[in-house]
Amino acid sequence: MTARSAAEKYGPVSIATVVGWIPLVAALWLFGKPWLVGEINVAMAAEIDNKIEKQVQPINGAFEVLVRRDIAALRKELADMRYRQRRGEDWTQKDAEDLVEIELELEAFQEALKKLSAK
Repeated sequence: MTARSAAEKYGPVSIATVVGWIPLVAALWLFGKPWLVGEINVAMAAEIDNKIEKQVQPINGAFEVLVRRDIAALRKELADMRYRQRRGEDWTQKDAEDLVEIELELEAFQEALKKLSAK
């Protein structure tokens, strides 16, 4: 059997084989496409997260500076009010309420600073 006769003999079989593979290729595409799209989505989501993190980082730094400044101002005000309270000079119910309010605000700012620093 020569090479030419083998090609003539098996030529139609190879076409039949190709035609037989078409449903298999379609099935692989049907089931493989969602996996492929899922992998691409995961990769794109990771890339987008990295870009967002890089863009938000300077903003977080600015907020951190502002919160630290507010904390420092509240601590000064709190120290002033506690000094006035100890000296007893013109201490009123309103001053006591303000003192509690400042303490709560200071705690809130400190918690915000922890969350900003954690990122």
